[in-house]
Amino acid sequence: MNAARVDNDGLIPNSEEAERAVLGAIILDNSVIHNALAVVDTPDFYLEAHRLIFKAMIQLAIHGQPIDAITLVSELKRQDSQGDKWGGPALVASLTDGFPRGTNIEHYARIVAEKASLRQFLQLAEEVKTKCFQGEKTADQVATVISKTLSDIQARGGIGSAKWTLWDAADIEEWKVPQLEWLVEPLIPKGGIGFMSAAPKDRKSLLTVDLTLHLAQAISAGRKWLG
Repeated sequence: MNAARVDNDGLIPNSEEAERAVLGAIILDNSVIHNALAVVDTPDFYLEAHRLIFKAMIQLAIHGQPIDAITLVSELKRQDSQGDKWGGPALVASLTDGFPRGTNIEHYARIVAEKASLRQFLQLAEEVKTKCFQGEKTADQVATVISKTLSDIQARGGIGSAKWTLWDAADIEEWKVPQLEWLVEPLIPKGGIGFMSAAPKDRKSLLTVDLTLHLAQAISAGRKWLG
């Protein structure tokens, strides 16, 4: 979303302070980038400069290089020599201002992820409104779009433990469960596989051979398996 405001009353959800805290914590302690990546990804950062800096941090980590003001500026200059998009060396140098070593990066990363999820919800709402007014989609297609977006947000952990399911009760009630048929009751289901488990040295092999012989005798004699 490129607009600066959602409406006349509210700003687009974002937290510049939390984004700076995540980036600053990584500069102070490179090892915590793994903690951050468990919660956020590059697109989750609202400000373009922060997205580019986080992306550069990931590249440095991948190549086993230290992540500090010098290496970051070098990597960022390689991508954008003028610094127009990432803010220049002064911005990178300021990221650690006021943040003590040992900052709780997971806390700030969750804030960044939360704001990113809220922006996705706003974008989804606008998309659904447009499709409904223009008649581009059926109700089922719109529901599918909503379901996929919600699943994507939930999968990336941006909405805590919230759960949802979109379904029609009529569809559930029409589910047909085929009746189970046995080739050898209750050992081998038709179209399936029997499963035997027991502790080691508990004579599973002997029992399997015994059952196989009895089954073969029953078939050869034209008799039904007796169990």
